[in-house]
Amino acid sequence: TTCADGPCRVQVPCELRESGCSSYDSRRAARLADTVTTNYAMWLTLSKYDGDEETLGRAGLLVCDESTNAHDWLAQSATVSVSGEELNDIGVEVPSLGDELTAWAEWAGELLPYARNVYAERREVLGRTSRSRELVGLADLGKRLRTIADAPRDTHTSWVVQPRTTKSGTSVELAPVWAGQFAEARLWRGVPRVLLTS
Repeated sequence: TTCADGPCRVQVPCELRESGCSSYDSRRAARLADTVTTNYAMWLTLSKYDGDEETLGRAGLLVCDESTNAHDWLAQSATVSVSGEELNDIGVEVPSLGDELTAWAEWAGELLPYARNVYAERREVLGRTSRSRELVGLADLGKRLRTIADAPRDTHTSWVVQPRTTKSGTSVELAPVWAGQFAEARLWRGVPRVLLTS
């Protein structure tokens, strides 16, 4: 089982969470360590999905090496995309709405209840102990649709909408013009001292 397949990602109890899951075992070890070293990808992913600032332990100092790359990592973590392939899996096509944020937000808001119903139906069929990537993908899709639906109400963020057409169909991506507003919640995360190095 990989983290992508983990039943905990879809709120299904897993016997490995307390002992035997390399991801959770590593996090427990980090909480007990004096010093923790990780990369931007892991740090930002934990803040984005776990929402638990103590996932790796409470830090008194955050050292961001190669800090010239921090904004790019932050922007990447805030970018939201929905592919035609994953929508086709639930019987929906990506519409041609251009690059107007409001139109995409309305579309995502209307699609969200349907996507939640599909998730609930498939979870029922697959069972409560399923470790299905399909369920994880559907849960993530719901979170991304919610972000798109809420984007126009986010007065602190200007978004760029980028519809794309590929071999697998049309997709849409929302990226922040400037990601600085995500720094406190996702990068600094309440750490009292931050050192930026190059």
